[in-house]
Amino acid sequence: MANTFKVVTFAAEPNSAGTPYTVYTTPSSTTTVVIGLVLANINTTAVTAEVELVSDTSGGGRAATNGTSFLVKDVTIPAGSSLEILSGGK
Repeated sequence: MANTFKVVTFAAEPNSAGTPYTVYTTPSSTTTVVIGLVLANINTTAVTAEVELVSDTSGGGRAATNGTSFLVKDVTIPAGSSLEILSGGK
C-alpha cells in the first residue's frame, strides 16, 4: 500500500484560552502515523498547552479502546519559543 504524507499547519489556533482545537482527524478505513509535532508560541507572554491523542476505535492486544492519552499536559511554552513533542520517530 502506498504512503501518503501530509503536512498540517495552523497560523494561530485556538483563538481563546481553554478552547480545545482538533488538529487532525483520521479518515475511516485509514491508519495514521504522526512523525513529528511541534508547538510554537508566537505570543509575547508564556502559554500553557496540552496535547491529547484521542482514539474512538477498538484496539487489539494492549491498545486502549476509545481512550484518550496525554502526550503533554499543562506544559509551559515561553514567549517566542517552541516545543517539539514528537521528533521523526514512528
